[in-house]
Amino acid sequence: MKGSYDKTLREIFSEVPVNLIKLLTNQEIKRPLNPSFPSVKERIADFLVELQNGDIFHLEIQSINDKTMPRRMLFYALLIEEKYKKPKLLVKE
Repeated sequence: MKGSYDKTLREIFSEVPVNLIKLLTNQEIKRPLNPSFPSVKERIADFLVELQNGDIFHLEIQSINDKTMPRRMLFYALLIEEKYKKPKLLVKE
């Protein structure tokens, strides 16, 4: 069962393990951050198809040069992989 112990481990480590983090990073903790990432934002790709050979092809059409496009494409790739369980992805922007 994938992740069956995740909730239990999170509860065990709910108190920030200050010494462990210092050992791993050689840095003091500045502040704890909220680990929850709720989202209700709908993402719609411009063009998404499965090809005859099983690959997924994703195309985004942009009218201007968008400096955030690589990050957006990575986010789309993660969403596509999660939904279709296929890591092989052909991407064009």
